[in-house]
Amino acid sequence: MEQLTFGQRLDRMLRMKRMTQSDLARAVGVNRVSVHAWIHGKQMPRAQMIMKITDALGCTTSDLMDDQTVVDVLNEFFRTLTDEERKQILEHLKAM
Repeated sequence: MEQLTFGQRLDRMLRMKRMTQSDLARAVGVNRVSVHAWIHGKQMPRAQMIMKITDALGCTTSDLMDDQTVVDVLNEFFRTLTDEERKQILEHLKAM
C-alpha cells in the first residue's frame, strides 16, 4: 500500500471539506502560495502551523501525517524551544 505524503493528504482533506487552498490560507493566516507549496511538497509547515491547519480542517495530525512525519515535525519543534521550555514540557508529560 502506497504511503501518501503530507501534501497528498492535505489536498485530499481540502477536497473532502470542500475548501480551496485560498480558504485554508485565510483560515490559518498565510498566503495561498504557502498552501500550494505544502500540497506540492515544496515546503513543510512548522509544528505550530500544522496545529492551525488541523483546527481549520477539523481533523487530527494523524489525518495529515504518518507516524514518522509526526516524529520529524515534533523534533523540529523541540529544537526551537529553550532549555526551560523543554524542561517544562517534559515535566508535564511525566505528570500525565
